[in-house]
Amino acid sequence: MKFNAFRFHFVRCLVASAFLGTLANFTACSGSSAVTRYVLSTDEATIEETLAILQRRLKDVRRTKAFIEDMGGTQRMVVETAFSAMDDEEFEALMIRPGVLEFRMVDHDNETLSQKVLEPSRTPEGFKAVSRAITYERDYLKPWELDDWRAHPEVAERFSVDVHNFDRSISQSPFLEKIEQSIRESNVTSNSDLMLQKAIDPKTGELLYEPYYIEVQPRMKGSNIKDARVEVYAAEPHVLLYFTKQGRQEFGELTTKLSPGGELAPPPLNGRPIGGALAVVVDGTLITAPRIHEPIFGGTAQIAGEFSTDGAMQMARILRAGEYPAPVKIESRQTLPR
Repeated sequence: MKFNAFRFHFVRCLVASAFLGTLANFTACSGSSAVTRYVLSTDEATIEETLAILQRRLKDVRRTKAFIEDMGGTQRMVVETAFSAMDDEEFEALMIRPGVLEFRMVDHDNETLSQKVLEPSRTPEGFKAVSRAITYERDYLKPWELDDWRAHPEVAERFSVDVHNFDRSISQSPFLEKIEQSIRESNVTSNSDLMLQKAIDPKTGELLYEPYYIEVQPRMKGSNIKDARVEVYAAEPHVLLYFTKQGRQEFGELTTKLSPGGELAPPPLNGRPIGGALAVVVDGTLITAPRIHEPIFGGTAQIAGEFSTDGAMQMARILRAGEYPAPVKIESRQTLPR
C-alpha cells in the first residue's frame, strides 16, 4: 500500500456527529459580527500549556484572541472573538474538543463480531439493521426515525425523546449521552469497543453506520504529529498529517507489524497472507479503518472524506495544535457591548 494512498475517510469533520464519540452537533445558527467573550475553565496546574494549545488552534481565526485572566483568585482562560464566518457551536467545538488522535487495531474477529451486531435482536437500542448497496450489498445500522420511536414509547421515554419535538430532542445532551451509552454497552467484549463508522448512501443521502470492533488500547497516539494542513484535490478537501522523525519511525514499525505476515497481522485467509486493519480514532470517534498492505515509512498521511473545506480546516487546526493536557469547559458566554 503506497503511503499517499493511505486515505483516512473523515466524517465531515464530525459535523453533526450524533451517535458517535463526542456526539457534538455543530450545525447551529450563524455567528454575528459582535464581539463574543467566552470564559473557559481547565486544570489550573496546566492552564498555561492549555492556553498555548488553544492559541495555536485559534491562530488563523481572524479577530480572535485568547488569554489568562485572574477572577477572584481563580485563573480562567478568556477568548474574545468577532469572527463571523464560523457557526457559534462550531467555534465552541474548536475550543473545547480534546484533540486526541489514536491509531488502534481492528479486532481480528471483527467480521464475526460485527455481523452479530446486525442481527435484529442484538442491534444497539436506537438502531435497526438495513441492507444497502453502497460499495457492495451489505447490512448497515440505521438510526431510528420518528416512526420507530413512536412504535417504542417506553424506549423513547428512557432516551428522553419527545416525539412532538423530535428534531430538537435528538440534538440535546440527554439523548446523545444515552445513545452513546447504548453503543458502548452493546455486545461488549473484553478487549474491544463497538464503534460505528459513518457511511452516506450517495444515491439517497441516507445516514448509515458500519459497525466495527476496535481494540480498547491504542497502538500509537497522535502526539508525534508535527503539522496538519488542508489541500484540495479535484474539488475535494484533504487533511495532510506530517509526523515527526520519531512518529515516522513509530508509524512505520506499526504498519510493518500489521502488513501481511507481520506479527500483528491476522491469520491467512484462504491460504493467502493478509494485512491487519488500523483504525483512526479522533476524540473517541471512529474515522476510518483501512487494511494495511505494506509498511508505511513515508512520514505523511492523507485524510480525505465527506467534509467541507471549513470542516477540514477545523480538524487540521485541532490536530496541528495537539491534545489538551486536561479537559476544557465553557463556563460562560456573553456578547459584549459594541
